[in-house]
Amino acid sequence: CEQCVAAFAVSAVASQWERTGKPFNPLLGETYELIRDDLGFRLLSEQVSHHPPISAFYAEGLNNDFVFHGSIYPKLKFWGKSVEAEPKGTMTLELLEHNEAYTWTNPTCCVHNIIVGKLWIEQYGNVEITNHKTGEKCVLSFKPCGLFGKELHKVEGYIQDKSKKKLCALYGKWTECLYSVDPATFEAYKKNDKKNTEEKKSSKQ
Repeated sequence: CEQCVAAFAVSAVASQWERTGKPFNPLLGETYELIRDDLGFRLLSEQVSHHPPISAFYAEGLNNDFVFHGSIYPKLKFWGKSVEAEPKGTMTLELLEHNEAYTWTNPTCCVHNIIVGKLWIEQYGNVEITNHKTGEKCVLSFKPCGLFGKELHKVEGYIQDKSKKKLCALYGKWTECLYSVDPATFEAYKKNDKKNTEEKKSSKQ
């Protein structure tokens, strides 16, 4: 179940990949309501603060199977040619049938080339998803792009129990897909990949 929640949390930022248009700027007190009978949920959101801009939302399954709520409070930083949005709000997902509650915060989002050039977005930072019933955690690392773009869109991490024993590894790209694999297999792959990279560097020198 933790793997599915991790995939859900990652999917929430996946939709931002090509969202480079002018952001929606609701007025204080403005609300938005959505009911999707075909998908089995309804949602209500409201702009609860203007300075700083904070949006709150509440969604629930029409079959009383889940509740999803939280707040979105992006703390903006301007770096000349880019703007960084550090999220401050907490997401909470309650799976009512399992009596489980999960919380997490989203990674930092950065929009590049805001002055000139083609806009592009990257996400980076750690996301920690906590299962408050079992104490299990999923710790995901969204990789920054780097100089040559090798780490662009990459995300990887582990699901661990309350004693921090690794139960499974997750990896992939937040724009494409997420895979689950045995931790030992994943660590062996990373070790081998690091070795091959170092060998390539030494052969070029």
